[in-house]
Amino acid sequence: MVMTTLGDISKKTVSGEAILGGTIPRKVRVEHFVPRPELRTYYYPRRPAKDDGCGNARSEEHQHSLELMLSPEVFSPSAHGLFLLDHLVVHPGERVIDIGTGTGIFAIAAASVLGTRVSATDISDKAIALAEDNARRNGVIIHLSVGSYFSQFNEKYDLIIANLPQEIIPSTYRSAIGEELASTISGGEEGTAQMLELLDVAQEHMHQNSHLLMMVYSVSNYRDTIQKILANYTARIVAMDEGPVKEFVEDNAAEYWKLNQEGKISIFQKGSRIYASVFLLELILK
Repeated sequence: MVMTTLGDISKKTVSGEAILGGTIPRKVRVEHFVPRPELRTYYYPRRPAKDDGCGNARSEEHQHSLELMLSPEVFSPSAHGLFLLDHLVVHPGERVIDIGTGTGIFAIAAASVLGTRVSATDISDKAIALAEDNARRNGVIIHLSVGSYFSQFNEKYDLIIANLPQEIIPSTYRSAIGEELASTISGGEEGTAQMLELLDVAQEHMHQNSHLLMMVYSVSNYRDTIQKILANYTARIVAMDEGPVKEFVEDNAAEYWKLNQEGKISIFQKGSRIYASVFLLELILK
């Protein structure tokens, strides 16, 4: 078993030819799909809100862990995912849905909180099968469905978790991993397709006290996402961070620097690495 932290993922060593010049390495790097099934342990703080007796919520952190079987056919938890997990607050008894569950990491963390009722969806049947296996491994119950966004679930939720793909996938990487896997991590031509669609349908599944927790990534046309959020929701920034971009961005740097110049994405250079920003937002109905 491997203890995985945000720093572990962020500090991967870059190999290959000249990255900053945009030269594609002779062998396409694929770092976010494991080459073989692998069991990992993830540690995270749980921050359940409690009342201090005066009507004020306070937060107490407790260290928790969960075990996940990773699969070559399902995107593994990334630095962005672990960042969200580190800031995830689930209240006892809440109805929760995890959209684009992948390995099931957020759904499992939510289902471990007392009295929660948790659903999860993914467009990949392989992801749903893996999430089901991981739920059993961690002794929790999750209601799972193959499908996009809310799939077959029609109810309203107290908490909606959405760490959706916002990747603009280069053709070399798409060819290396195949169309089936590429479709599970692609955000479309501008990286925003799934985010914008979710913002359209999420309101039907929210009540006045619902919270939609979502990641917004700057290696996408995130300004369009922010504009749509501001037009339809009240939002606050829960946390923000910056970190190295994924390997396929570095290996196709010239393409992404061009998008950056055109104002379609926002990346910057630190030393020999390319960095981007990520924002964890909490949305409520206006």
